[in-house]
Amino acid sequence: MQLPPERPFVLVCCFAMFQAASVIVPARKTWLAEWQFRALSRWQFLQETGLWNKREAVRLVFFAALSFIDALRQVTAQEEFQQKLRILIQSPASCLMVLASALAVITVSSGGLPATRDLVFKKFDSDNGRLAFVWLHTMRHSGDHPLPSDVIRAWNEHGSQVLGAAGFRAAHLHVVLPGGEQARPLVILTEPHFFQIMGIKPAIGAIPAVPGLILSYAAWSVLFHGDPRVIGSDVTIDQKTYPVTAVLPSQSQPLTRQPAIYLVSPRIERDDLFAVVRVKPGVSSWRLENELGKVAEDVTYYFLQGQLRVSFAQPAILTPLWSFAAAAVASGLLLMVVFRMNWRVFQPFTRQAGFFYAKTLLALACVFTACLEWSRSSSAILFGTFDPASGPFLLWLYIMGTMGVFFWTVMDQKARCRECLRLLAFPVRIGSPGTFLLDWSGTEFCCSEGHGVLHVPHMAPSWSDESDHWITLDDSWQSLFQQGDKKHPR
Repeated sequence: MQLPPERPFVLVCCFAMFQAASVIVPARKTWLAEWQFRALSRWQFLQETGLWNKREAVRLVFFAALSFIDALRQVTAQEEFQQKLRILIQSPASCLMVLASALAVITVSSGGLPATRDLVFKKFDSDNGRLAFVWLHTMRHSGDHPLPSDVIRAWNEHGSQVLGAAGFRAAHLHVVLPGGEQARPLVILTEPHFFQIMGIKPAIGAIPAVPGLILSYAAWSVLFHGDPRVIGSDVTIDQKTYPVTAVLPSQSQPLTRQPAIYLVSPRIERDDLFAVVRVKPGVSSWRLENELGKVAEDVTYYFLQGQLRVSFAQPAILTPLWSFAAAAVASGLLLMVVFRMNWRVFQPFTRQAGFFYAKTLLALACVFTACLEWSRSSSAILFGTFDPASGPFLLWLYIMGTMGVFFWTVMDQKARCRECLRLLAFPVRIGSPGTFLLDWSGTEFCCSEGHGVLHVPHMAPSWSDESDHWITLDDSWQSLFQQGDKKHPR
């Protein structure tokens, strides 16, 4: 008598997968026996025909993995599950959970909302004066234009309202690292007192007195893998070699969050520099512009009156906040006009109002953080109009986003029950548009808990103050709605 072949380990694993998937299946025994029989029959057939091999074993495991999908389908096909799912979708808590999940996704995908944290925690101004960026904006040519280096030196030496001025220039350049690796990071040409003006001290090394390189913490981590032995090594930038002399602290990101290498030179003779200026406390923008223009005219004979542009760093950081506030106010006023809100009947301290506040604030937080993190990304440079978060495009995004949020929240609120805040269901069309002058026509929505009925007309008359009419049902109606759902009473 020939003994049956021993079951392979793959088949045992498949049976274990069937056991795990059957936990959620309502008719567990029947479903489990069916899948086990199908897998066993397939293995016996391949074994008897001599076609059983590793490839067929992998196919059998893939077949067993499909049992989890079938088990999930068995669960979702149940009327009880679908009823619970409908209740979950209609509930106000699910709306808030979706918005909170969207905000969490934005937080994780952006790496912890770095631009938003900069807006809250980054401080350029101190008791030692205010920080400002200066560039040229001529009448003949639009856009930002650089300044000559001798003008910046004149401001540093002769400005009575200026505590210090330094020039800088940022560009992506070809860099050869000590190990021979090549990269194209952001290289910022500047002067040694630039870091004193910014209020930054190196974490490792010192500011060079001769031409040398200072690495931002991001550049040190990404390009040099955080190796402290990089101090003293040579780096080639555009076929010129410079020693690495210092690394900035991790929290010091004066111009950008992207990896940057600061090429420090004691004296810069160029005509394409932008300026960073530390101004004495209390000096206004127009007063600073007048003095800088006068010094440029008296010392270097450049007539720049009316052509200089000054942007204080701290207001530039906070510009997205004011832009969002302006967009929210404008969208709110437009919402009041479109929906003709009657604030006399609005009750601000009810459960319905609390839900409206919560979903509106969560949706606005998603719009604010998503637009800010996308526009002021790690590759953005905080300077004048080079900062995308300070331009009109972000304001346009905020206007469109806040308008969408306000209109959605109002329409969603109108589509919910006035008592339990569930989404209304069971739409029924009544009448026809042709009977507009003689009778009412529209769609009726009922609360699944029997709290009331919402009448939405197909065409709202111009004399109607409230086109959507809500009728509250008393307790005698609720038994009718609960007959088909005794397992889930209100």
